[in-house]
Amino acid sequence: LMVARFLERGKEFGVRKAFGASRRQMLLQGLTEAGIVNLLLGFAYAEHMQTALEDMQVAAQLNEAKIIMQDNFNRNLSCQEVAARICMSYSRFRRLFRQYVGFAPAQYLLELKINKSKELLTNSALTCQEIAFESGFEYPSHFNIAFKKKTGITPNQYRDLTQGRLQEIPDSIHL
Repeated sequence: LMVARFLERGKEFGVRKAFGASRRQMLLQGLTEAGIVNLLLGFAYAEHMQTALEDMQVAAQLNEAKIIMQDNFNRNLSCQEVAARICMSYSRFRRLFRQYVGFAPAQYLLELKINKSKELLTNSALTCQEIAFESGFEYPSHFNIAFKKKTGITPNQYRDLTQGRLQEIPDSIHL
């Protein structure tokens, strides 16, 4: 705009003769295109900053979800309930949680339960049934199945292994 004004005012000073009409149009077009490019770059930067801000907000929401899960895993917490508590739709929560954490929210809850049960099996004299309930499993049979699927051994074998009572380590173990 300033260049256009300069060129318009330049008529008074003989600028038109120096540049010529076509040269002046080329100069104006180039400056206009540069302005458009700068405007587009500004929009791209603003979009990037908005995305970064949204990413920070999403990260904060997902960290809050992890805290909610860690504090409540033993009370039969559903992933839908966690999503609602962080004000996010369940499908978006599940997708973003998997991207952010590396596995699905239900798997994360199961890992929390299994880790708590490992701690209790190693450091307490509670029965497997009590440990199942303390770890957030509704039924001891679900606990036994999930534990064996995750570790490759039963909860009793794990207890014996960690307390030095298991003489032979099974090949299927993956702690």
